[in-house]
Amino acid sequence: MKLLLFEDDLFVSELIREICRKNEFEITIVHSAVEAVSDFKKEKPDLVLMDIMLQGKNGIQAMKEIKKHMPKAVVIAITAMAMLGDKENLLSEGFDDYIPKPFDLKQFVEKLNLWYLKKQS
Repeated sequence: MKLLLFEDDLFVSELIREICRKNEFEITIVHSAVEAVSDFKKEKPDLVLMDIMLQGKNGIQAMKEIKKHMPKAVVIAITAMAMLGDKENLLSEGFDDYIPKPFDLKQFVEKLNLWYLKKQS
């Protein structure tokens, strides 16, 4: 599985890199979403993990740009926005799924595998 992660927090991005390494997922980490569409086209990922609070351009704007050019792209919000209603708001904006931070490692991997299998079928 090939992942593209947009995450500006170095600790979180390294944690996710390590999770991916242990699960034999290929991952590219980008710390800004300013060039989200070109990064997506260059990397051709199976799944995109998108932080919401990014420097330069927020994750919602970046996801919408990606979806405009590639409507079938699977973009999952990964965010500390975990208040009541945040998940529903992000899904209504166009995200395919939502992973709140901090996340359970096992559930994180299971969710990625589930979306990968959905995309393959």
